[in-house]
Amino acid sequence: MNQDGSEQPEPIRRKKRKKKKRSRKQAGTFELIVADFFAKFSFLLKPLAVAAFAALFIFCIMLVMQVGFQPFAWRSQVQYEGRTTRKWLELEREGKARKAEVLFDGKRYISPDRVIGLDWEAVPDIFDGITDDRTRTLSLAILKVYKSAPGAPVTSDLLNGYKSEDARVRLWAVKLSERIEDASDISRATSRLEDLKKDPDEDVQLAVEETLQILAAKTQ
Repeated sequence: MNQDGSEQPEPIRRKKRKKKKRSRKQAGTFELIVADFFAKFSFLLKPLAVAAFAALFIFCIMLVMQVGFQPFAWRSQVQYEGRTTRKWLELEREGKARKAEVLFDGKRYISPDRVIGLDWEAVPDIFDGITDDRTRTLSLAILKVYKSAPGAPVTSDLLNGYKSEDARVRLWAVKLSERIEDASDISRATSRLEDLKKDPDEDVQLAVEETLQILAAKTQ
């Protein structure tokens, strides 16, 4: 119908009908193509689905392994002088953390916990720092403060430290285990520490014996 109420001319109506038929035909053609594709390659769908599931499973395993080596890397860390312990270690690796070095050398009297360290969430980063020549000295200096730090470590961080190839990491993971308080965590740590009694490093062996005695006293 036109605006004045009269019918549209016949050619216009025919054109619209042709367009509708053409669109239906195209839609039907597309559906046929899709159906034909699935008919020809349906034998591939199941293997592809299995492969996709396997890839997803492997990805999850790799993610879990990564988290295992650097547990809970996403945990928030305390800031000291506007930087986290992780950031301080990065600066040290780049040779830009002179302020932290001075503080730990005792050339200025400022409590270390005001600048870096004493953050149990940062233990995995500090363990990593021990394995790097550029950050080892600073990392070991921070760990000495942890012996008297408030709070308790994340047990999984220490358990991962037991598996380190670096004896110094294993040693400090064992030493910090003395700070574990939760009974179930003590049980987990104790069973793993038993395996370290035959550690190739004598210092680790001695630390294990001492830590086991301290943990045993806590469960009595």
